[in-house]
Formats: sequence, structure tokens, C-alpha cells
Amino acid sequence: HERNAMRSFRCDRIAWFLEPDGEAIRPDAFFRDILDIDLATLPVTETQAPRTDRPTPSAALDTARKLREKLRPALSLLLAAARSDDELHPEELEVIYCYAEDAAMALADAGQLPDFPTVEVFDHLNRSIAKMRPQAHTMISHLKKVLNMPQAEYQPFAAALQAVIDADGHVALGEELFLADLAQLRARVLAQ
Repeated sequence: HERNAMRSFRCDRIAWFLEPDGEAIRPDAFFRDILDIDLATLPVTETQAPRTDRPTPSAALDTARKLREKLRPALSLLLAAARSDDELHPEELEVIYCYAEDAAMALADAGQLPDFPTVEVFDHLNRSIAKMRPQAHTMISHLKKVLNMPQAEYQPFAAALQAVIDADGHVALGEELFLADLAQLRARVLAQ
């Protein structure tokens, strides 16, 4: 990808596909959902292991995926801020987990989820958050969505962003400027 060159891979040896927004997708799901190819129907060669059917995702995993999609813009910005120094500190990740759990509870309170999230849902959600790798070209759309959040949703995000920046114990000038720029952009959005 980085060299813009063609490469060939055996599909049974591909571990993951990374989406531009950083989501990791299993190869069978990628081929089925993106390329419309069912790997199970391809002939098995001698070097391939026989394919086994994968169980359908649990209700908790399905709920966690839906939550991640609802929270993706805010999570992407928080993760980008956390990774801005090229290192994701455990303290930063913990702040992001807490934000996601609080936001999930707020969604449940507002009736936007069928049930209140369980510990199992939060476990799945936190594991998927840790795997997210926000990409630069998706950040503009995420930023627009976050800046247009209602105040009741934006305020916890802004607090979490500040906590992420403070979490590693070192606030860089770039982080301070980012917070100032974000506040200025938010003020412009509200003024419109």
C-alpha cells in the first residue's frame, strides 16, 4: 500500500484487513462484505486447512459494534489526541474507555439502545477501541460530526479530550494549540 505496488497474498494467510479509519476486519468478513466473495465456496488446496463455520457474533459483541459506530467520531479524535506523541499510554486509553462507557450509558438512558450495556458489552467495546487506528483522511468528517454535537454530548467529549491530553503527565504545546483551535471551531459552529 505504501509503495502503491501490486502484491499477491494467499487469502488463508491474511490475519486482518485494516480499514482507513483503523478498524480491523477479519479476512472472511472482508471478502464476503467488501468484495462479495465467499471464501467457503472456493476450492480447498492441499496446503489449506479445511474451513470451519464461525459462530454468529453474540448479542454483546453486536451491541458493542453498534456502540463503537455511534461513538466513532469522538473516539477517533480522542485516540488521535492520545497517539499524537506516537505512544498510546495506558492512562490515556483508560480515559477513553471511561468516556465510551459513560457515553454508552447516556445513550441507554436516552433510549437509543435496546438495553443497558453489560460488562460483556463494555469488554468487547474496550477491546475494539484499543484496536482502532484513526487515519488522517477520516478525521475531517469526524471533526465535523463532533463539532456539531449537541452541548450535552460535546461537554463530556471536551472533558475527556482534556483528560486524555493530561493523562500522560506531559502537555505539549501542540496539544494546547489543538485544544484552543477546537474550542475556536466549536464557537464558530455554535455561532452559525
